[in-house]
Amino acid sequence: MSEPRAPLRVACLAGAYVQPGARRFISMLDAHPQIDLVLILCQGTGGTWLNRLADLWTRRRWLLPAVLLMEGISITLEFVREPAAFMKFSRSWSRLKYQVEWFPNLHAPRAVDRLRQLCPDLAVVYGAPLLKPEIFDLPRLGTLGIHHGRVPAYRGRKTTFWEMYHGERHAGITIQRIGEGIDTGEVVATGQVEIEERSYSSVWREVERVGCELFLQAVLEVQGEASQPVRQDHSISKGRLFKQPSVWQIATLRWHRRRALRRHGDT
Repeated sequence: MSEPRAPLRVACLAGAYVQPGARRFISMLDAHPQIDLVLILCQGTGGTWLNRLADLWTRRRWLLPAVLLMEGISITLEFVREPAAFMKFSRSWSRLKYQVEWFPNLHAPRAVDRLRQLCPDLAVVYGAPLLKPEIFDLPRLGTLGIHHGRVPAYRGRKTTFWEMYHGERHAGITIQRIGEGIDTGEVVATGQVEIEERSYSSVWREVERVGCELFLQAVLEVQGEASQPVRQDHSISKGRLFKQPSVWQIATLRWHRRRALRRHGDT
């Protein structure tokens, strides 16, 4: 009989704010018997609410109140719909957040040395800044990242928003190998969520949930024959590189979604 395979040593890299989806994913990694979560490394100054507000103000400015309101509504709805699952992940993150190691720059020598010291088999990225080869090439099996959008058509930021803004039927999810460039890596797995006549928050919650499940499966399959990365064909199209939407664009999508919801309710 062959000896059982040792758990996969995984390091998770994130940004200044560990998003709710990232917290869920990290909790899923930590709970899985085939995974040994050896490091949670974040670029930022800390995980307090003051750090969160400072980061939001830097990135979103006057959209800060709207972002906090949306997050509060999303968290409340998640609790109402699945209280048991919500409490499970909340308890898990309450423990894991004390294991997060913060560095102002993930590429600083101390951060790189810390990653090298723990010798992870694989690194996973959820909301981290753009990485350089000194980070993404360090693990034995490389680095995987999640992108909430279909590539190469929707690269960059807030691509679930832009897919809805442009009237797409599905919101895409891509698990890719991290390399140089923005969302241009080899595709490991893809998924999608029906948009239909739904609000942005409803679509986004499902994109996060499906994305976490897809990402976990890709991590578990990374050493096996099932993992067959596909190179993106940039000779056909490299797609657009999207940025944060403006206040006007957010209001426009919200107005169109409300009209669609009213029409759907009248039928």
